[in-house]
Amino acid sequence: MLGGFDQIEAFPTVRFKEFDSNSFDILIIYFAMLPLLEDFLALQEEVNFAILKILKDNNASFAMPSTTVYTKTEERLIK
Repeated sequence: MLGGFDQIEAFPTVRFKEFDSNSFDILIIYFAMLPLLEDFLALQEEVNFAILKILKDNNASFAMPSTTVYTKTEERLIK
């Protein structure tokens, strides 16, 4: 997949890094010789969308991070 990007240098590294408490961590290292940060960020976004497409095409799914906050209300007694 990374070979399809002309801006990425040859021989990227992709490894299944570890099991985390809430995730399977995949390490992706690639080198892009782009002089402008904006160009690198655009390439990074393209790579991330390509990864999501691969996951979708293979019917893979994963939970998105979320937080639930419960609040308690107290009734005040009027004397």
